[in-house]
Amino acid sequence: MRIGRTVLWITLAAYLVGLHLIVFLALTRTNFLPLAYKSLGYWQAPPEWEDFPIQTVLEHAERDQRVPNGAIILLGDSIMGGVPAESVGPNAVNFGLGGDTTHLLLRRLPMLRSIERAGAVVIEVGVNDLKYRAPAEAAAFYGDILRRIPASTPVLALSVLPVDETKPVIARRSDLRNANIATLNDAIKAACQRRPNCRYLDLWPLAWDASRAAPRSEWFGSDGWHLSVAGGERMGAWIRNTLGVR
Repeated sequence: MRIGRTVLWITLAAYLVGLHLIVFLALTRTNFLPLAYKSLGYWQAPPEWEDFPIQTVLEHAERDQRVPNGAIILLGDSIMGGVPAESVGPNAVNFGLGGDTTHLLLRRLPMLRSIERAGAVVIEVGVNDLKYRAPAEAAAFYGDILRRIPASTPVLALSVLPVDETKPVIARRSDLRNANIATLNDAIKAACQRRPNCRYLDLWPLAWDASRAAPRSEWFGSDGWHLSVAGGERMGAWIRNTLGVR
């Protein structure tokens, strides 16, 4: 009789552990929470959430735990992701995320606790926002991001880079126009100027060939949008020089 009860309790415990594991995986590995919140009317998920790379975000959160104090934290989209951390400095850590927007970056900031003890934070984000929202709305999220970073931490806000509008992948996107990017950069600069300890770095003159009225080919890959290997290294060098890293 006692053996039967023991087996019953073990079976029940295993069932409860398995059930909790399934619930945990559903909450952390899928888009269950955003959909649930949206259906209940508590939170409106951003439109770009459908493509949100949750696995990469979780990997960043795990890596964040090993970031030393005083590190240079690089935040942003695939453009920032193309910058080698070592080109910025020996203590730089790159949390660039392909497809990132100002809204998504704002949402994932709480998972990057190293920002609270960083030596500096470098931000490059905004071009993907143009698919979902006007520059003014993106700039408002950008301002929220700046306010989430400790006021004592230096922030370097990078301009969004120009794109080659003649390339097919860009020509098909009416939102990817340099005029829109210029408007967004003006708004990002203004948001940075409103935050103490924030410096705006305009990379446009470095990446733009005025003689051809087009982006410099050595900065970009074949799509005319993302950085080439050389472009990533050049961008990292400019960040390093601006921050005065030795």
